[in-house]
Amino acid sequence: MVNKTIKLIAENIGTPTFIYSEAVLKKNVQRIRSAILSSGLKNKVEIHVSYFANSNPHLMSILAGLDVGVTIQSREENEHLRNIDVQKIVSPTHLSTEDLNYFVQQDLKINIATISNLEKLLALGKKEVNLRVDLSPNGNQR
Repeated sequence: MVNKTIKLIAENIGTPTFIYSEAVLKKNVQRIRSAILSSGLKNKVEIHVSYFANSNPHLMSILAGLDVGVTIQSREENEHLRNIDVQKIVSPTHLSTEDLNYFVQQDLKINIATISNLEKLLALGKKEVNLRVDLSPNGNQR
């Protein structure tokens, strides 16, 4: 039955098509929360998903209802989510001065990945600074 339904969806809507199971999504979030709790990290870890990898506002509204936040990289992503009450963290590889000012005015948490963004953020008087660290083997671009 499921395979026939998926085939019908693909034939009528086209591919690629992304199909999510809300029940499986909720179950997986609960599994992550259970792991956090059993590891003794309760109240020390927040769960966030990447919006650019899952750019579906409806999906984000489901996750927001599960107290899962979202990381965004651009103004456009922030605008896509403006009507959804979800915790947002800005986490790009680099922000222009204009975009940095925009996100500071929006009072969003910003993960800084470059020295120049860190300097600009501190010059704007931001008291809390979050760092984005690239630990990948090829992460020497910064």
